[in-house]
Amino acid sequence: MNDPIQTGRLTLRPFTSEDVREAFGWFGDPVVMLYTPSGPDRDMADTTARIASYQRHQTERGFSKWIIY
Repeated sequence: MNDPIQTGRLTLRPFTSEDVREAFGWFGDPVVMLYTPSGPDRDMADTTARIASYQRHQTERGFSKWIIY
């Protein structure tokens, strides 16, 4: 499933490469990522790789982590 899910207040959809800059805002934040095994991303290249991994997983398995806004 790749189609966005929309409610009156939220949209859920797979990550795209256009999300890197905004996603680095939280993936790179040490407080937000404190309890994640990988810790915070060091730079936008790490976030780009993370999102590419999510995209591969989505393509190969049909599901992955999605962005919610």
